[in-house]
Amino acid sequence: MAADARARLNAHLSAANLAQEAAYFEPKDNRSFERMYGWAWVLRLALELRTWDDPGARQWAKNLQPLEQKLVALTKDFLPRLTYPVRTGVHQDTAFALGQVLDYARAVGDPALPAQLTTFLSEAKFDVVHFNIGMHGWEYTEEEYRRYLPELLNAIRKGAPGAKLIWASTTPVRQDKSPGPNNARIHARNQIAREYFEKQGIAIDDLNALMTPHPDLHKDDVHFNDEGSAILARKVAESITASWGGL
Repeated sequence: MAADARARLNAHLSAANLAQEAAYFEPKDNRSFERMYGWAWVLRLALELRTWDDPGARQWAKNLQPLEQKLVALTKDFLPRLTYPVRTGVHQDTAFALGQVLDYARAVGDPALPAQLTTFLSEAKFDVVHFNIGMHGWEYTEEEYRRYLPELLNAIRKGAPGAKLIWASTTPVRQDKSPGPNNARIHARNQIAREYFEKQGIAIDDLNALMTPHPDLHKDDVHFNDEGSAILARKVAESITASWGGL
């Protein structure tokens, strides 16, 4: 298996392939492609390769440099123009990406990126935080998931003091995966989170119950199509409006 994995990495992370990926961002119309979610995963890959003491990893890291440098430059250009956090819950969302970018910047010793991120985060003010924990960390048990909820909540309250908080349940998947997201574990984690956040007096937006009757509106096993996304958007907007006591 290890030999097969290395062969696949050699094929995908070749210098020619990654140079072509970097060149894709040269035309102006392509410079926002996968901003910032996809960018963040490339920088996470760069970080992991840089810190892996392995001859193959060093070569792959070298091959990745043109794309890595291109995305770092695009990120530095984008951050000063990012006037507010993007909280769409899909790939344009900035929360996950900024965390990954900050990890990368600290690890590689880039002095400019952390400064830009700190400036942006210090200036961002939140009246309402509508948050969801998402479908990550399946290697953790449900008890570990439960144990870290207070830490998560403390971090949100520290980053958004005085904001009204709304927790949204994780939506169902179309097809179970193991390992990976499956509806039994999604249900278990939703129950754990709901019980905790209700005790903390946090409003609940049950998006799982909303979308369970609509398996036909998935565009893949996890994400919803335009019609499904519109249903979710209306419900989230209603929850936020209600938290303000109406507009």
